[in-house]
Amino acid sequence: MADVIETSPDTTLSLAERSRRPLGVFDVNVYPVVIKTVNITIATFADSTPEKVAAILAAMTEAIYNVRPFCAGIDVLADRNDIFDTSRIGAIILAAVPGSSFGAITLTVGGAGVPSYTFDNGEIPNLGTITYI
Repeated sequence: MADVIETSPDTTLSLAERSRRPLGVFDVNVYPVVIKTVNITIATFADSTPEKVAAILAAMTEAIYNVRPFCAGIDVLADRNDIFDTSRIGAIILAAVPGSSFGAITLTVGGAGVPSYTFDNGEIPNLGTITYI
């Protein structure tokens, strides 16, 4: 019993009221979150209108918001959503503006151009800019 750490030294309280740590818990680790800026460049987007651009921005913002690192011990494998790539961006654009025509998509994560990026080790994506060229 000498190894148990109690949060309240008041011995007049019952054990349930003293807020004891669960058995076997000695350290509480807090890990940092790393924000990664995601910039997207879409080449030769045909028939660009402010409405289409706004629809793409809203869809891309929602998709980026839902990307989170996969934790193997607690997350369901079927719900894994930690990879963001250029083909997914194309699918998001086509879902937001059906029938749209565009050229190459460039994905930049944290300043480096990549075709696909896996967010892990506490990395959280943040949508920076969407550029149409």
